[in-house]
Amino acid sequence: MKVYLLQDDDFDRLLAFVDRAPEHGDGGGGSTILTAEEREAHEKAHRFFNFQIRRWLDTVRTPARG
Repeated sequence: MKVYLLQDDDFDRLLAFVDRAPEHGDGGGGSTILTAEEREAHEKAHRFFNFQIRRWLDTVRTPARG
């Protein structure tokens, strides 16, 4: 089994990538034009993954009870 130690900055960086608008490109400086179909697909995927990732982060950031 492997154990990974993550800091709050790691989670914050993940959330910044999750929240990133695709028009700004992968690195932040570029620009990408999406078709209406691509925009709709991105928005659906973004809502799903944003919810799932934030829910997972809430569980791993919450101290264990016991």
